[in-house]
Amino acid sequence: MSIKNWPGGFIQPIPPTPAGPFQDGAAKGIWTLDQVAYWLQQGLWPIAGNAAPVGLVGGGAGLGNAINRITFASAGNATDFGDLTAAKEGLASFASNVRGVWAGGASTTNVIEYVTISTAGNAVDFGDLLAANQQLVGYSNNVRGVLSGGYTTDTSNVIQYVTIASTGNATDFGDLT
Repeated sequence: MSIKNWPGGFIQPIPPTPAGPFQDGAAKGIWTLDQVAYWLQQGLWPIAGNAAPVGLVGGGAGLGNAINRITFASAGNATDFGDLTAAKEGLASFASNVRGVWAGGASTTNVIEYVTISTAGNAVDFGDLLAANQQLVGYSNNVRGVLSGGYTTDTSNVIQYVTIASTGNATDFGDLT
């Protein structure tokens, strides 16, 4: 990490080392983007949330309606998180830092459901897809969840989206080529 001298003395060239990667850690002081990037690479920059980052796996062949939780920071078996509203496979998923969302699924359903990641429990209704759909692809940034393709009664070229922080029905985004 390079050390820079900043004119006026407002920014210290070497803030204290961050204390841990999770919310109970701290990164006091004023940081340059280079310094933050350095500590992120070292795995010591505090992140939002009060626990280690987790992954949720819901539904699918052999899982029925189960939602499993995997903690990335440690090797080990998945633990029970809760249940989807029904057993399904061929569903799409995406997430923000706060919510995990699942949509569609075999038996061709239009259901969108979600869980709050920090609190284990069962999924609840989020809204509906534009049409009953399975085998979709889900992707997201931290704000918008996007679903594309899939199969209704025929192959679908529809792209649709939801705002992850608020519940509601999917909105048409456009079409695949």
